[in-house]
Amino acid sequence: MDVGCGTGLFTFELARIVGSTGRVVGLDPCPEMLARAREKCARTPFRDAVEFLEGTAVELPFPDGSFDCVATAFTLHTVPDLEKALSEMIRVVRPGGRVVNLESARPRIPELKQVYSFYLGRVMPFTGRVLRRLRVGPPGFLEYFARSLQKLPDQQEMRDLFSRLGLADVRCYELDGGIAAVQVGVKEFGFP
Repeated sequence: MDVGCGTGLFTFELARIVGSTGRVVGLDPCPEMLARAREKCARTPFRDAVEFLEGTAVELPFPDGSFDCVATAFTLHTVPDLEKALSEMIRVVRPGGRVVNLESARPRIPELKQVYSFYLGRVMPFTGRVLRRLRVGPPGFLEYFARSLQKLPDQQEMRDLFSRLGLADVRCYELDGGIAAVQVGVKEFGFP
């Protein structure tokens, strides 16, 4: 399952991974995004393996243990309750299955950290104001995006949250100098 699938880009990558015998569900709260995902899906070899449904990360509309893997990419910074969303992801994954999060992160290299902070704190909001004046894109989107990324726990705190919520063998992989990170945890058998 792809939580917060948007127009399906990550969903299609998951479908490629599971192959012709697997199934992937993409879930998103935005009907317009889902409509675009369905249109794109119709033109892919995954059209019979992928299903797109409307729903939110904090109330996943599936029974316990429904999926082998529940993944999300660049979504958790947008949810109103991070712990509730992760708890829901854990709930719907089967014992032995994985929960995966790919998200923006905070670089650890001092020079890169300074550039990244400047970009989030100054460049994105400025660009957002310019685009708003030009009436391009949704109003306030870049400013919201920058604020939401700044509030998100860093990659190590996210890894610790995975562990605190009960996932085992939690790993964190930093990408591109720490600008993005992947956390992976396994739901143990006997998990409540």
